[in-house]
Amino acid sequence: MLEKLKNKRVIIVGDSLNRNMWESLACLLYSSVPSSTAEFETERTEYKKLKVKDYNTTIEFHWSPFLIEYNVNNHETGKKVIVLDKLSPNCKQWLGADV
Repeated sequence: MLEKLKNKRVIIVGDSLNRNMWESLACLLYSSVPSSTAEFETERTEYKKLKVKDYNTTIEFHWSPFLIEYNVNNHETGKKVIVLDKLSPNCKQWLGADV
């Protein structure tokens, strides 16, 4: 898998189920390379990253319960609204991803 993802940036976006998938994938990939060639960034719950230096591959997780905009406070009705024709404001962080 790492050979196929060489020089790529992979992003998994979603909720806790997607985070669990990222964690499983990251553990599988981490166990296949020498630990000195991999770095984890997992301090924040909304963003996690595995970078495998030998392959120049990054596998990231971005927390976003909706891929679309979920307007909690700013809608004119004062209600919680899912805006179907707008991506989540977090989508700017996903730019430049290969997968």
